[in-house]
Amino acid sequence: MRATVRVLLLALAFGLATLVAGWIGVALVGAAWGALAARGSGSRHAAWRAAVAATLAWAAIIVASASPSAGGSRASLGALTTAVGGALQANGTVLVAVTLLFAALLAWSAARVVSGVVRR
Repeated sequence: MRATVRVLLLALAFGLATLVAGWIGVALVGAAWGALAARGSGSRHAAWRAAVAATLAWAAIIVASASPSAGGSRASLGALTTAVGGALQANGTVLVAVTLLFAALLAWSAARVVSGVVRR
């Protein structure tokens, strides 16, 4: 239960950082999380929690940006993934998956590197 709450709060931090600073916000929050976890007792799974939280945050941003209340539409998300996917010769679903994988890897690597440096 505590781990779930931590991941959800961390996802909120990743989401806010992304909205404020763009993708670099993911690296900054991941690094901060890695430093905090290395000083505490939760360093064992800190990088994986960061990866899961960043993925959740970016998935929420994608869904929210496609919702009609945010001024977007599911059709616009579909059109975007089709257009960019066509240019890259990839399925639109693959494009979304790669986007989420980028967030996960960025958060994981930042948390892992910084936690390793702080522990030394």
